[in-house]
Amino acid sequence: MDGVLSDTQKIHAKVESELFRELGINIPPEEMTRRFAGMSFRTQIRTLLKEYHKTVDIDEFELEKYEKYVEELSHGILAVSGAKPLVEWLSSKHIPMAVATTNKKKASSIVMSELGFDNFIKTVVTSEDIKKGKPAPDIFIKAAKLLQVPTSECVVIEDGESGIIGGKQAGMKTIGFGKDMNGKGDYSADSMDEVKEILFKIIN
Repeated sequence: MDGVLSDTQKIHAKVESELFRELGINIPPEEMTRRFAGMSFRTQIRTLLKEYHKTVDIDEFELEKYEKYVEELSHGILAVSGAKPLVEWLSSKHIPMAVATTNKKKASSIVMSELGFDNFIKTVVTSEDIKKGKPAPDIFIKAAKLLQVPTSECVVIEDGESGIIGGKQAGMKTIGFGKDMNGKGDYSADSMDEVKEILFKIIN
């Protein structure tokens, strides 16, 4: 969802960068996205605490991030350019779709509803529905089961390395979306038009 359908990955990265800076861990938002987009925030916290030899109450830190993120959503949400037309096109082709996001249910619902994606995508799997987040394949396998589609017939569109890894481990084809994802997935796309071209070839 974040970074593929909604232009909210920037919000995640901004909030995360600010929070970690308070701990003396200085990582710019762009680097946050490249390294951690799609990864559960708890895994991200543990990774950086270990890397920088810091300590923090993980539960409190995670809650603070979530509250700041939801607050930022109230300032306005934009869809990723071309995402809505792509979803409408896939819907017209009767292609089953699901969102597999490490976001929480409340935030996911706000984003999907605000941008109107919930009119086309009824299946949403969040971090609250699984035990292991990306890069584990659990979230993608759960989405495929809910769609009643074999994993081998699924395509994952991801803007983060952890999601690409999880998609591949689930046995799905992967599209790395965005310049930082070039060469990461089975296919690469810098725009939704390119994603559509790839999906058109796969579908046909």
